[in-house]
Amino acid sequence: MSISFIIPARNEEAYIGETIKHILAQPEELVKEIIVVDNGSADRTVEIAAMYPKVKVLREPVPGTNRARQTGFAYSTGEIIGFIDADNWLAPNWAETTISYLSKPGVAGVAGVYKYRDVGPVGRFFTLYGFLAVAYPVYFIVHYLLRRGSVVQGGNFAANRWALEKIGGLDVSYVFYGDDAHTGKQLRKVGKVLFTGKLVTEASARRFKKHGYFKVVSRYFLNFIWVILFNRPFSKK
Repeated sequence: MSISFIIPARNEEAYIGETIKHILAQPEELVKEIIVVDNGSADRTVEIAAMYPKVKVLREPVPGTNRARQTGFAYSTGEIIGFIDADNWLAPNWAETTISYLSKPGVAGVAGVYKYRDVGPVGRFFTLYGFLAVAYPVYFIVHYLLRRGSVVQGGNFAANRWALEKIGGLDVSYVFYGDDAHTGKQLRKVGKVLFTGKLVTEASARRFKKHGYFKVVSRYFLNFIWVILFNRPFSKK
């Protein structure tokens, strides 16, 4: 099995190069291709991404993370589709861990966790283990009891091609908030969508620094709940 990595990107010149390097550091035979979908960058994102092997740059002028991901998915050829944010660095065993989960019968997708690299040790501890303390009970309820979705973080997520094709790809009406929750909810209709702390990426804490931890976490959680219960995001934009 091989993975097509899809990275939606808009003005990510500060991050995109390192993100691609971490993908290329995975076992070579597992990396089918890296598809960077430029979503209206005005900086050197496209120029930097195009420098690396296995990278194909596509352009999607209509704003929206799911729209960019869907553009990449339509072009991709791998048996597994890995969705990675432009500022996320994969752990060395990411590809092997992903394949170990997605090769199991009936598994449609698998999602992992973020470790934030640009916060102190206390911040790293609470953003990871505080999240896991909430995420695992929510995952059990939503995935196994309600069967209405899973815990999915869109920048550290992978799905089998067959599963994405069964649900008709990603819903491009989701511009940002709730996009990952909706994808997980749709995939749960065709298979299991697993959540694990063993699938790790290192992410930038830029949103926490810009908006504050409480505001970011509460907004994401509200949008998750709204999508699971009401099939729409809480936030308008």
